[in-house]
Amino acid sequence: MTKQEAIVNISTILNRKSSLDSETIFFESKKHDDLLDLILRYIQNSSALIGAPKIFKTQALNDHGVDLIVEYPNKCKIGIQIKSHYDVSEKDFAMKVKAQFAESQFHALDKWYLMICSPLQETGGTNYSSKISHLINELSGYKTSYHVVYNPQQMANILSGGIMPESEFRSIKNQYYFEETNWTELFKVLGSSPKTKSYLDAVSDSGKGAITAGLYNKYLDMKTEEEKQSSIDDLKNLLDLLNEIPKKTREFLWLCIAKGKDIKMGLSYVIAVLCHDIENTLHIDNTIVRKEIGILKSHHLAYIDDLKGDNTNYSIVIQNANPNYNILLTIKQFCSEYKIDLKSIIVDLDFSLFDE
Repeated sequence: MTKQEAIVNISTILNRKSSLDSETIFFESKKHDDLLDLILRYIQNSSALIGAPKIFKTQALNDHGVDLIVEYPNKCKIGIQIKSHYDVSEKDFAMKVKAQFAESQFHALDKWYLMICSPLQETGGTNYSSKISHLINELSGYKTSYHVVYNPQQMANILSGGIMPESEFRSIKNQYYFEETNWTELFKVLGSSPKTKSYLDAVSDSGKGAITAGLYNKYLDMKTEEEKQSSIDDLKNLLDLLNEIPKKTREFLWLCIAKGKDIKMGLSYVIAVLCHDIENTLHIDNTIVRKEIGILKSHHLAYIDDLKGDNTNYSIVIQNANPNYNILLTIKQFCSEYKIDLKSIIVDLDFSLFDE
């Protein structure tokens, strides 16, 4: 087993669908040590899928930003940091996490996983959604693949959903390997070349950023300044992400969103469209579609759902660009509500349309 495959194996068993926000109440009574044991057992019980890595808790008073280490000897070392309900409730929650992120490099890790295991809303008490979202937004701004953050909705399903079936493991693992092709880097180069033709001959990028997002916040019914700032941060992060993607691929993404249907997949809603619809509209073949999906998947924006093994009728699924909710689905609904041109946002990057 190579280092790359070892990391993919661990990432695959943690790639579960998100639970409902209300289901994060699962964490309300869980103490840090309880969570540590749950995660340790989940990894140990997945040994038939991932092999048998060495797993041990850090016992020292100063754990240097890691609660659990998963190691494939002479291959790779992965660190896990767990944040409980109590941790999230502390005033200096974000500051401590960022310090632990830096300290974790003491262990010479190949990957660092942050697992936030807290209810989004206490029973009759504090709502932590914005607090958690702010931290995730900050960490997503770190331009490195060293860390991965799992939000409470994801962790609730990981720890309460049982061991991943082998068929699901194989399918998700194959998606990771598809992402590892060289198409992403190739298309990034082509996307910056003046010789690259647009699918739709769209106008040049404007890259207008959202400043106040007044209309968007009105649609989301954001009332506090903290909530409003959180949604503005979400839009800025999305704008940065879309700016990294070639314009041809943004056109492809826009068409998938526009033609796709809102469907429930597991416990969350996604946008899905049949591949044939996109091929017929753009007059491109299956190979080109998969190349474009490869680029979008490398930015955590889309993947191909062909779990049934029927390559003649698979779907393109637009997934969460934001770890807390499907922001692209929300933007599609926002544009429908206010009769705003979705293409202007996704392709032309005119985020001023979110302003009131």
